[in-house]
Amino acid sequence: MDYLEFIARVTSHIPDKGQVTVRYYGLYANAHRGKVRKASLAHLAAPDRHEGASSSPR
Repeated sequence: MDYLEFIARVTSHIPDKGQVTVRYYGLYANAHRGKVRKASLAHLAAPDRHEGASSSPR
């Protein structure tokens, strides 16, 4: 691959001026992070169910 082809391939990934790109999606999306945070806060606020339970071998 010569240097002109390399430059053409690299510059093809540069978005046009004014084009909006998606930055976060999937697990990094704000909606997903909010759901995970809410679930983890609920888990921390929940009382421990194993306290006071009789100890039984598993």
